[in-house]
Amino acid sequence: MTITFRKASLITFILLSAHGAIHAQEQTVESAQKFLEQVLPSVKVDTNSWTLTSGKFANIDRFGDITKVETIEGCLTKISLKYGQFKSHLTQWNNETRRPQNLEWGPTSFVEPLDFSKWSEVKSISKTRIKVFRIDRTTLDFHSPSESMIARLAFALDFLRQKCDTTSATGF
Repeated sequence: MTITFRKASLITFILLSAHGAIHAQEQTVESAQKFLEQVLPSVKVDTNSWTLTSGKFANIDRFGDITKVETIEGCLTKISLKYGQFKSHLTQWNNETRRPQNLEWGPTSFVEPLDFSKWSEVKSISKTRIKVFRIDRTTLDFHSPSESMIARLAFALDFLRQKCDTTSATGF
């Protein structure tokens, strides 16, 4: 009976070990990109786009929906975004009249490139938010109600930032 128990334990150990080996993935740029393709559509993003053009300030939810994620190459991904489901009002500064001007801002969609070689830092802002700093001084804010998902996303984004850093070949 002891021999049968040992054989069963050994077979169970082998099966569990093989199961773990099958699911263990090497962390590569390609696997990080695949992870982004799978999880980014469940995350919201703020590209700060309207604050970069004409000094517009929106009075709406600033986080847009990621509708599509497309890997272009190892260090470049494109995300398609959709902002605002309804028309909303925003205020834009008018340089000629030197007064704020009320405008209507409607639903909009656009594509945002994620060039990981041009990122300087990935920083956790809260348990549900990450801010990415780009070398051109623009930022991206990612938000998810899931704390574990945002932690995994922060790790993957920072991994890509480090792997795609062209200055890392200098050793510094």
